[in-house]
Amino acid sequence: MGFALREYGCEDLTESQDKKGQWAKRSRVIRQAILDGDEGFLPDSETLPFLKFMFPAIGVRIEK
Repeated sequence: MGFALREYGCEDLTESQDKKGQWAKRSRVIRQAILDGDEGFLPDSETLPFLKFMFPAIGVRIEK
């Protein structure tokens, strides 16, 4: 989701609407989990081809 928000220019809008900071906190936790290798936040192998087809810029970043 974070990749999509940045790719499509919605990051500022999300930040402005996150009055309590819940999205910011959740995104930090998820980002760290992904960096730590937790694959629970990544698309499964059946979904990845669809994401790459529909959203190539995001699919490439998720595949890494």
